[in-house]
Amino acid sequence: MTAGGDVTAVLENGGSVGEQGNALSLDVGGVLTLTAADGQALEGVFLESPADRPLTIAPLEAQTIAISTLGDILPAGMPEGEAPRPDFTAVELTLNSVDGSVGTKDAPVESSAEKLSLMGSELHIHNDQTVTLGEVIADTEAVIRADGSILAGDGPDDGVVAGTLELIATGDVGSKDNPLPIETDTVSAQGGNVHLTSEGDVVVDRIVAGNEVTIQTDGSVRDTGTSTAITAGSLTIVAGGYIGTADNPLNVNVRGPIFLTSGIPWNFLSNSYRKPEPPQLEIPALLLQPARRRPHRYAPEEELPEIPAPERNEQPDTALPEPSPPDQPAAGSLLWLLPAALAVLLLFLLLLLLFWRRRRRDEQTAQHPADPS
Repeated sequence: MTAGGDVTAVLENGGSVGEQGNALSLDVGGVLTLTAADGQALEGVFLESPADRPLTIAPLEAQTIAISTLGDILPAGMPEGEAPRPDFTAVELTLNSVDGSVGTKDAPVESSAEKLSLMGSELHIHNDQTVTLGEVIADTEAVIRADGSILAGDGPDDGVVAGTLELIATGDVGSKDNPLPIETDTVSAQGGNVHLTSEGDVVVDRIVAGNEVTIQTDGSVRDTGTSTAITAGSLTIVAGGYIGTADNPLNVNVRGPIFLTSGIPWNFLSNSYRKPEPPQLEIPALLLQPARRRPHRYAPEEELPEIPAPERNEQPDTALPEPSPPDQPAAGSLLWLLPAALAVLLLFLLLLLLFWRRRRRDEQTAQHPADPS
């Protein structure tokens, strides 16, 4: 199909335009519009354009969309007065441009797809939900945004090959069990968690994650010289080569644990994170001053209040006996005990001496009895 201007086709019974492996070839100079009649839906749209001029397409919706062109693939935008909707809505969306771009930096393709495959010299696309990437190839730049997560596919060729890559997700980029394969000159990513894998070097321009960043590569990991290449809660890098260099350490700002494993035994990393100090509580100077009682001052004509006299007990006072002090031993009563004790001791010694002398005499008498004559 060749047309110099706009082309509009309405499929009364729905169905498909072209088929897998046998796409409809066309060359349209204007805007291409493909829709189904009211109450119907397009199952598949398979198009190819050998012309090197841009293929401009009005918002298109089908279960599967696969478009291959030689030139650019550009969205026509919404007709005036209609509510905004994605340029492409599909379960699986494939947009391949051999020599052109898919979207532009100022006018990226707006899509709503569950799986996305792209090819072009430049890729600029925004998906309004979580998306799984199939094969994505960009000669120079690829910018992929998602209102959700950007996940890796399971196919052997699924992943991103690009000169510079930028991934921005409100959810995660890749997953811990299935990190996103990349082969790029430089990479930037933003998400809750960022999980990347590569067979070559990973050169980080800027990665920002609310929680975890993991990078697995057969090559080395370094940055482009930015002041902070990786900002995250925790960082894990497993590299077959080195991590950072002496002249250009990997600059990070990581508030949690950092795990580094490298095949070449040197790691150069600089972490700029500093634990914030607790805020200082400022006490107003007025509260620090001691409280002072302010005396009440009476005006000259003001009468002083009367202070009532204490009530007196009218009953006669009963004299109470004064308590007697506790008995204490007199100092003199203790002095006579000392000579009495000495006298008792001397008497005891005298009796002991007399007893000893008597026993001694008895022993001598027993040894030498007296002569009976």
